[in-house]
Amino acid sequence: MQQPPAYQHDPDSWDWSTSTYQQHLENGLRNSWGVLYHLMHIGESILEVGCGSGKTSVLAKMLSPRKRVVAVDLSQGAVEHTRGLAAYAGVDVEVWRCDALTLPFRDQEFGIAFSMGVLEHYPDEWIIKALKEQMRVAEAVLVNVPLPSYGQSFRSHGDERWLPKAYWLGLFSAAGLIVDVSLYGDVTEETMIQVIIESKHVGRQ
Repeated sequence: MQQPPAYQHDPDSWDWSTSTYQQHLENGLRNSWGVLYHLMHIGESILEVGCGSGKTSVLAKMLSPRKRVVAVDLSQGAVEHTRGLAAYAGVDVEVWRCDALTLPFRDQEFGIAFSMGVLEHYPDEWIIKALKEQMRVAEAVLVNVPLPSYGQSFRSHGDERWLPKAYWLGLFSAAGLIVDVSLYGDVTEETMIQVIIESKHVGRQ
């Protein structure tokens, strides 16, 4: 499969102001319930890599107020929006601006790290490096990525790679994620793949 140019995606290309804070929370609760369920039940701390609008991290903190929740993004606009959304919701979410490939956290600092709406914007090498970095800082990694049928049904950003399930599983394997051993959530055949991997059970490459 043809690879897009490295780092083609512009993290600052999103306009979060098209929806109100309340609309972001309502949309997140409606569309991210599968992710939120696992975030509520795994680990004592949560890291979102590529938080975007911040809605999933803020909702996770609202649903699990005792957990530490950290959200990171390379986009300054995303960082500012997430901080504003957290203030609107009245919850304490740590928000950092940093690169997903060099996370400023200790090994296994978090119970779970996750990303959604992120990996499909980047080439294979970046995806593999980003997953390995999440595996380094968290005891478990949740991966949520779209399949081609998702792109046929929903508005896209324009630079997504609509990769089939087999291709994603190959990327997970290349990153050292042993999906067939540590799969907790169902793989949704129609539109999404959602898997959770325990970092302590995977190989390091």
